[in-house]
Amino acid sequence: RRPPGGARPLLRVGAMEYPVVVLPSLVGVAESTFRLLREFRAQGGPVLLAGEAPALVEGLPSGELAEFVAACPR
Repeated sequence: RRPPGGARPLLRVGAMEYPVVVLPSLVGVAESTFRLLREFRAQGGPVLLAGEAPALVEGLPSGELAEFVAACPR
């Protein structure tokens, strides 16, 4: 969600809010997680890679995920 006043967006998970997402080394992600990450970045939220990029969504290779992580700074 985007905070009031044009501030940086926040990723809300349960009661917590995060201004930045740092992905550790991952093999894959759930579709629901990938959807949240796409929405967060579309709102201007930074998604960073801190290890091996995931290649699978729900256990299957994903070209869309490959494009997404290719655009993430390390």
